[in-house]
Amino acid sequence: HFTNKFLGYDMREQIKDCFPSLLLSVVMAAVVVMADVWIEIGGVLELLLLINLGAAFYLACNMLFSIGAFKEAVGLIKGEARA
Repeated sequence: HFTNKFLGYDMREQIKDCFPSLLLSVVMAAVVVMADVWIEIGGVLELLLLINLGAAFYLACNMLFSIGAFKEAVGLIKGEARA
C-alpha cells in the first residue's frame, strides 16, 4: 500500500482517522432525510433549508465532539501548521 510504504501510514491508521468523520456524515445524512420527510415547503427553499441544516448539524457536532480531522482542517485554514 502506497501510504504505508512511503509515509508509514497504514490502512488501520487511515480507517481510525477517517471513521469519526464518516460516522458523523452518515448521522448527518439521516438527520437531513428525516427533516426532508417533515418539511414540505418544496422547491429551492426546501433544498436551501436542508443544506443549511446539514451543514449546521455537521459543524456543531464536529465542534461538540472535537473531531481530530475537523480540528486539523480548521488549523490549516487558519494557517497553523501541525508538527
